[in-house]
Amino acid sequence: MSTPSATSHPLRLLEAERFVALREQLLSTHPYDFPPAGLRNLARNSTDLSRLTEADALFRDAETRVLAGGGFEAEVDLFWSASILRTMYLRQEDYRRARAVDETALDTLTDPVLRTVQRVSLANRACDVGDLESADAWLAPCPRESNVLAVHTSARAAAAFAFVAS
Repeated sequence: MSTPSATSHPLRLLEAERFVALREQLLSTHPYDFPPAGLRNLARNSTDLSRLTEADALFRDAETRVLAGGGFEAEVDLFWSASILRTMYLRQEDYRRARAVDETALDTLTDPVLRTVQRVSLANRACDVGDLESADAWLAPCPRESNVLAVHTSARAAAAFAFVAS
């Protein structure tokens, strides 16, 4: 009878398979990983504060469409427009508005992946203002071992951010 090696353990194999799946997503244009065509230009210029009014209007429009039952496409638009608008508010060091954008998006979204990434963003906003207890609470339900690259990277990065901030 042979002794199993560290790489043959079932949990290690599952983890290795998960990392293969994550690597395959690196070049993905799936909406979890890449903004939709209509938002790409604005996303590339998300630090251009002269476009704040445009970003806010797109965010409000997407929120309205999601609330009206616009489906996954509307949720993706809301998710990415929230990211853009949040970035603009963070550039202004307006943490209250950045958090409000994230809270509104979280309250409106139904897709579990998009909701998880929004929770992670709220953990980051809590870290921004030194509220590590809230950051931990936002991160608690977020899986660190997700098979979805957007969740995997954002949750792990936020956990590291909270650790460094502590």
